[in-house]
Amino acid sequence: MTFFPRAHAGRGTLGSGYTGSTGFSVPPGSLEFWSARLEAAGASPGEVETRFGSEVLRGQDPDGLVFELVAGPDTKETAAGPPVHPEVTPEHAVRSFHGVLLDVADSDATARLLTDIMGYEHLGEEEGRIRFRDGAEQVGSVVELLAVGSQDVGRLGRGSVHHVAFRARDDAEQQAWREALLQAVIPVTPVQDRCYFRSIYFHEPGGVLFEIATDAPGFGIDEDDDDLGHNLKLPSWLEGRRVELEGRLPVLHLPEERT
Repeated sequence: MTFFPRAHAGRGTLGSGYTGSTGFSVPPGSLEFWSARLEAAGASPGEVETRFGSEVLRGQDPDGLVFELVAGPDTKETAAGPPVHPEVTPEHAVRSFHGVLLDVADSDATARLLTDIMGYEHLGEEEGRIRFRDGAEQVGSVVELLAVGSQDVGRLGRGSVHHVAFRARDDAEQQAWREALLQAVIPVTPVQDRCYFRSIYFHEPGGVLFEIATDAPGFGIDEDDDDLGHNLKLPSWLEGRRVELEGRLPVLHLPEERT
């Protein structure tokens, strides 16, 4: 998940054309731990709900970003395994993205995009949410739509989600997606070089911005796996502004570095 650190950005608003929440997979039986931890951090956890056979805990970060922790029998895990954190044991640790909830004015049009073009399977409707899942059933494979979208259009800002990213294994798969979108008369950008991956962007019918990004070349092109996350990495075209950018960006500390 990518964050844009803008200290004085105005508060965004939830509404049509934006995400309603971002879901993360956690192990079954871990929500009591997470509820207490989030409460202590001021993240406003709600009551545990049951939806599509899984227990769900909803909360907000300090900027108003809405997230859900999903604990169920279909919990997926990334190849890296559970993250290591001194305050979170492996049996409680977040495993991966679970999925995303989209707030769109016309759920039928977005549903057709998901099923007819992107290959998602319609799984049903429950408690005002329509669920779809990627046939490959990988991590982060769930997309949900509000059955009745908001009347008001959302506004981008602090606490809102700029776009939703989908995976392409390589350039050929990404190009196939791009051609399928163009054939469906959906405007899509040229390929954008993001240094660690290549991306294309388009707005789905409900207004949410989608990205399709390649795996390659990956985050290992300029540092070893053990060093990931320890240093500020910049693409070559921004290296000349390193001092300026280091002065503007917030200082981040890994959990083991905190005192």
